[in-house]
Amino acid sequence: MNDLIDEMLKTLPEDMSGESSTPAGNHLFTVNPDAIQLSASESEEYHHHVAKLLFLSKRTRPDIQTALAFLSTK
Repeated sequence: MNDLIDEMLKTLPEDMSGESSTPAGNHLFTVNPDAIQLSASESEEYHHHVAKLLFLSKRTRPDIQTALAFLSTK
């Protein structure tokens, strides 16, 4: 297994700087301090959907993990 990983790493370019594509917009970490809090039922539904997305991100969509990490703190 380590040989396979070593071979894969050798194929990567030396310079890996630059931007990566992500579905998270530039405004993701901008928080509106005047936002109205969700009701208890809305909050429960929000957390329910974020939990579902966390499950998906671990198995099929690792590109959404940055956005979900932030949304999980709200």
